[in-house]
Amino acid sequence: LYLRNEDKSGYVLSTALGQETHRLQGLSFKKDDALVRHLLQAQTIVLREEIEIHHERRATDPVLGALKAMEAEACIPLINKGSLIGFCNLGSCTKLKMSSAEDIHLLATLGQNAAIALDNALLYEDLKRSQKLIQRADRLRSLEIIAGGFAHEIRNPLTSIKTFIELAPLRRDDAYFMDEFSSVVKDDVSRIERLIHEILGYARYMEPKFGEENINDIVMSCILFMQVKAEKEGIHISQDLADNLPTMRLDRQQIKQAFLNLFLNAMDAITAAAGGRIRVTTRLLNKPDGCPRVHIEIADNGSGISSNDLEHIFDPFFTTKHKSDEHEGTGLGLVIVHQIVEQHSGHIEVESQAGRGTTFVISLPVNPESKASSP
Repeated sequence: LYLRNEDKSGYVLSTALGQETHRLQGLSFKKDDALVRHLLQAQTIVLREEIEIHHERRATDPVLGALKAMEAEACIPLINKGSLIGFCNLGSCTKLKMSSAEDIHLLATLGQNAAIALDNALLYEDLKRSQKLIQRADRLRSLEIIAGGFAHEIRNPLTSIKTFIELAPLRRDDAYFMDEFSSVVKDDVSRIERLIHEILGYARYMEPKFGEENINDIVMSCILFMQVKAEKEGIHISQDLADNLPTMRLDRQQIKQAFLNLFLNAMDAITAAAGGRIRVTTRLLNKPDGCPRVHIEIADNGSGISSNDLEHIFDPFFTTKHKSDEHEGTGLGLVIVHQIVEQHSGHIEVESQAGRGTTFVISLPVNPESKASSP
């Protein structure tokens, strides 16, 4: 079987059965070669025996030469929508005589069906390559935004650190100055560390490593991990986990990271005095298309998100946390969540009202298609 190459400049060996593949590997055909032009023009099966019997110039005929080189007795063109996708060669048969009209008709029909199937398969491969290029372009744009945001975000912390370094030798005996400015510098250094940590986490993102996982087990491990912090903050975490969930193809660590980011966001939005609550719900949805999905809801009764901010929460470096303390946001947590969910062929939605809380809903297919890896 010979198929058109990626740049559509010629035809190369795709697979062979009953022949030494390595011998045929170096045998390829350009789109203007005699055999290719003949197949496009005739649009019918070419029989070597027929050429040898009836062709006057069979000794120098290039089509016959190509068939001999491939040890082909019959060459079936695979044509769809006027385009030659490839051709299939059949070797010698036991009866050395011209095939019957019924044989030719059957092979032509099989060739036409194969051409349609192969054309669809090649178009799908082209689509996947295009999607990969789009993902790379989107990722480069995201990294460009992140680089600009990072430069902007660290400018003020670096200014305060530089000022402290310049003034410290002159005011080292001023205890108030040293204590207050040291505290500011410590917070600024911590902020830069958080920024670097999250940017590195985004930049070295890897293609998910799927395994059979129970989503409820992942949810419970996240709750256990957050329980101590929640009790310290006076926040109650509850769960309503469906018991009919099938095992799912997931990257456990990435999904866990996404859930933890949402838990941390929920806790940051809740004040201890408000009697904070976080509720996690899982449920199975059987879609009409026959592809079951699992929904995971993480809801809190925190400060909520204003309608103006809601459309920007998945933008890099957008944050509603502007306190100058450990809760100051970097604006990358939800970017990473969104990225992980997309790589699992899922989607994430958010509902929120200022002062009334926020609900994130993640929808994941039970058997996701693996997406093209990013660089």
